Amino acid sequence: MKIIMRNESNPEKEIAILLTVHNRKDKTLSCLRALKVQKLPEHCKIDVFMTDDGCTDGTPEAVASEFPDVNIIKGDGNLFWNRGMYAAWTEAEKNDFDYYLWLNDDTFLLDMCINNLLRESALYNDNAIIIGATINSAGDRITYSGWRNNKIIDSLTNNREANCFNGNIVLIPQNVFAQLGKNDPYFRHALGDFDYGLRATELGIKNIVCPDICGICDEHATIPKWM
Repeated sequence: MKIIMRNESNPEKEIAILLTVHNRKDKTLSCLRALKVQKLPEHCKIDVFMTDDGCTDGTPEAVASEFPDVNIIKGDGNLFWNRGMYAAWTEAEKNDFDYYLWLNDDTFLLDMCINNLLRESALYNDNAIIIGATINSAGDRITYSGWRNNKIIDSLTNNREANCFNGNIVLIPQNVFAQLGKNDPYFRHALGDFDYGLRATELGIKNIVCPDICGICDEHATIPKWM
């Protein structure tokens, strides 16, 4: 998927969208549709890198049909979330993007999400990780966000600096990537996102929650069997 807004007098900002999927075809397609209608700032281009971790429900075929520009990386069904994200990032980094955006396929971006993330990143000279908080479908509770002192940051008007974060919506500028690299494939499914935030904190890189709600994602009632 490519969304391009060009102005030759200004350099483009190129963003790699990273996600990994397994047998959630309807949610994956809804996620990509929400991404497609983003109200991007000028001079902004996005490319999507999606790891198909052994889908058997027709997800990659449906994505290729509706979104032919998506770069699909094949997994064998044993990568799970963290290693699937690592595989997508490994492919994306070959193109030296200005930003990398982690996105869960059960998370639906609000239309100004990327615009707001980039605006917040600019306030930190693209030297901080910017986290997008999500709310539930009812719109009455923050579900995923940054974390500080073992508590989720559920107020976007007070201190928004986190120690670590959920990986649902996370913008990582090239400046940060140059220092931290990719997520650690030591972790199979979970904890890779928390580890990345903690590594950033140890290096003095700030993890900042965007002051605007960025997406919708309901909490998981139970952990799916494949996880």
